[in-house]
Amino acid sequence: MELLQHFCHPEHPLVFNEDERQERYCYGCWDLIFGPSYRCIQCDIFMYPHHKSCAELPLGLYHPLHPIHPLILYNERTYRYEEYGKYEEYSKYEEYGKCELCKETHDEYTYRCYYCNFNLHVRCAILQLKAKFHDHPLTPIGKSIMFTCDICGKEGKGIPNLCAPCSLWIHRSCAFYPQRIKVIRHRHQLHLTHSSLEFYQTKSRFCQLCVQKVDTRYGLYYCSKCNFVAHLDCSLDTRNLEYINFLEHEDEDEDSELDESVDLTTYKVKKFIEREDGTQIATEIAHFSHDHDLKFVNEAQNNQKCNGCARDICPPFYSCVKCNFFLHESCAKLPKKKRHPLHRHPLTLLAKSPRRSKTFVCYSCGWHCNGFIYTCDTCIFELDVQCSLTPDILTHEGHEHQLILSSTANLQSCTACGEHPLVFNEDERQERYCYGCWDLIFGPSYRCIQCDIFMYPHHKSCAELPLGLYHPLHPIHPLVLYNERTYQYEEYGKYEEYSKYEEYGKCELCKETHGEYTYRCYYCNFNLHVRCAILQLKAKFHDHPLTPIGKSIMFTCDICGKEGKGIPNLCAPCSLWIHRSCAFYPQRIKVIRHRHQLHLTHSSLEFYQTKSRFCQLCVQKVDTRYGLYYCSKCNFVAHLDCSLDTRNLEYINFLEHEDEDEDSELDESVDLTTYKVKKFIEREDGTQIATEIAHFSHDHDLKFVNEAQNNQKCNGCARDICPPFYSCVKCNFFLHESCAKLPKKKRHPLHRHPLTLLAKSPRRSKTFVCYSCGWHCNGFIYTCDTCIFELDVQCSLTPDILTHEGHEHQLILSSTANLQSCTACGGRGNHVFRCTTCEFALDFKCATLPLSTMYKEHEHPFTLCYFAENDSGEYYCDICEEERDKNYWFYYCEECSYPTHPKCIFRRSPNFK
Repeated sequence: MELLQHFCHPEHPLVFNEDERQERYCYGCWDLIFGPSYRCIQCDIFMYPHHKSCAELPLGLYHPLHPIHPLILYNERTYRYEEYGKYEEYSKYEEYGKCELCKETHDEYTYRCYYCNFNLHVRCAILQLKAKFHDHPLTPIGKSIMFTCDICGKEGKGIPNLCAPCSLWIHRSCAFYPQRIKVIRHRHQLHLTHSSLEFYQTKSRFCQLCVQKVDTRYGLYYCSKCNFVAHLDCSLDTRNLEYINFLEHEDEDEDSELDESVDLTTYKVKKFIEREDGTQIATEIAHFSHDHDLKFVNEAQNNQKCNGCARDICPPFYSCVKCNFFLHESCAKLPKKKRHPLHRHPLTLLAKSPRRSKTFVCYSCGWHCNGFIYTCDTCIFELDVQCSLTPDILTHEGHEHQLILSSTANLQSCTACGEHPLVFNEDERQERYCYGCWDLIFGPSYRCIQCDIFMYPHHKSCAELPLGLYHPLHPIHPLVLYNERTYQYEEYGKYEEYSKYEEYGKCELCKETHGEYTYRCYYCNFNLHVRCAILQLKAKFHDHPLTPIGKSIMFTCDICGKEGKGIPNLCAPCSLWIHRSCAFYPQRIKVIRHRHQLHLTHSSLEFYQTKSRFCQLCVQKVDTRYGLYYCSKCNFVAHLDCSLDTRNLEYINFLEHEDEDEDSELDESVDLTTYKVKKFIEREDGTQIATEIAHFSHDHDLKFVNEAQNNQKCNGCARDICPPFYSCVKCNFFLHESCAKLPKKKRHPLHRHPLTLLAKSPRRSKTFVCYSCGWHCNGFIYTCDTCIFELDVQCSLTPDILTHEGHEHQLILSSTANLQSCTACGGRGNHVFRCTTCEFALDFKCATLPLSTMYKEHEHPFTLCYFAENDSGEYYCDICEEERDKNYWFYYCEECSYPTHPKCIFRRSPNFK
């Protein structure tokens, strides 16, 4: 794996990716990335993605526009906030930070001369640009002008890149479009074609993905074998793009039919007859979906439904003579595996949904179904039989012309029905906000499953609001439910008229204007927000109803503890003041780090009278006067926000997990062990020692050894071998006893799914980067079968309550949404081990450092040290000869007085054999 230590992100190295296909923007130039790139794989939120060219820019250069001094590469954002962080001084930055070529100020990498205050954006400094889809180099013309790009066809102001021989004017971002791509809807690779005379002279062409006209004067993706044409934006839309590595798919004729069945069919013919034309009819079959044989029927059957598509049965079909089971002939012959134009992975046919209810909602049509289901083994995608059989080119008797499947990023309206239905979800646990009231949703909800970007999520209560009502605050006329956003933009869409909306659109109760559902009287211009119209609110965690007091005031919420202005909901008997959004907190949740369910507890005297409590998830103090999540069995306490953080929350359906004592240990091995004992001896105390084992990771038997072995490493954890361990007498293979006994399956507090032990990474390089510590490793790997999560042996064995000799107090694993600093190295991450007594914190990288190690170019061992070796005031690393921070941990050879950075002594990683 190729790594790059980059000045923009000194905490972690950037990792090379040969073929980036996700929709990411370069941190250096803010253009979209396609093709070779670098990014940080340890930072979840902001991954510092870079074009390969931007990541490998020289740190300094001489430029013909400023030949007298060298230009130094600088991150303009850093410069902007360091030099001119205050808003009142921003005009200085605007004046002195402009690029000398384009005369504009952008948040991008800049080459700068500090002597002359000369700035040149990276994109402006390029003398020539090479586009993969064009033979000639492109030259920036050095002036911002209005032009139309010959690739995307969009007109705008900017610096064009010119190909003089071809008279091509191209945006810099368009020059990075991939030369070839693969879309789900077409079997061949598509090539970028621009200004093709072949297209320009033919009649109007339509994009095969969105079914809209294509302007063939500009760039498009094209398959010459099939005459397949697609817009650039449609082809690169994540719904249509198939992520393949073109370095591994050089053969462009490597076709894969969309509807190709695998060798395993879904039925077996028991009896058949021959027609006069020589074709055969299967008169009796055994089908995978039913225990009994099915007979062929060619007569009408009333009031029966097919168990496959769940539609009314019609001949020809198969039926069971023993029970009420029917299958259309077409449903009986469905392939076990197939591809579909709406999904990039192959789909598997199941007789019933694996859900407990045996029903599912089809991704395509949104209807509920309890028949056959095509499902994806890789991700959440479910399709009913009718949609699986619907071709992407359709002839329908409801329209005289042929219809073609159109997949776009924009919402499209159906002519027949207009809108999509909202689908009910019994227990919403994702971080979604209600479209009706803009409060966070937990529990029962509705949403649209067909709109990927904006799914119109609603609380069940908001989705089922009455369309009209009489309210005691306005008894003379009925109030009609209205979407305030629609009213806002339909009535007062122009900015200069927005003051009218501000004046007439205010809620009569809270005197504020919000983009939320509103009850309105048009006669009297009376408005009442939905939340203000509620006369009483019921919180699941509290016995009494809550009443809005009808006035916006400053108050402190007794659940979240936050002070602010708003309309409190009051429980008069308990003197509780609660935000409306806090009233919807779930009564019970499940977090990854604890085996039992947690219950929401508020203003508990039990907590209030005890000493200070700490959140077990972030290891920060909990104010027990307010709401928290609590397990009474284990005395486990957690903040509300920490418990509901997506890193910590375990998504389970509580309707299916009624038993609160349904425990699941974090580190529970399954029945299949990783080794088999061949020979053993008994100790005096009666315990057994396995002296010879067969381990899943090695072909030969391993012998038990209890003597020291020099210069060898364990094939499991890739650390120096030390007794007791197992070794192979035939080859150079060693395993610590603890590594040999690792469970095949285990749970880890940083991940919600069970992890599987593999002897090597499934990657081609057989190496991986551990999610927790960031070290490279080529030993054993714990990986998730559901998503991308990889853990090395050291981190898998590190408990969430840690005792380390580098600190006198116990350390507890802290997982937060905010980055936390490690005391030992200064690195920042979401997961650290934190001390409840002092401000000490330790990340996984430092927590798993070996206490002593060898350096191949030094004869003595090095010991991990936690404090400066002397008080000289000057501290250097003797390997890289650069200055060390005296507050950070280091390795030290006492015999030679030889200090070194941990990263220098290990170079690549301590977990690399």
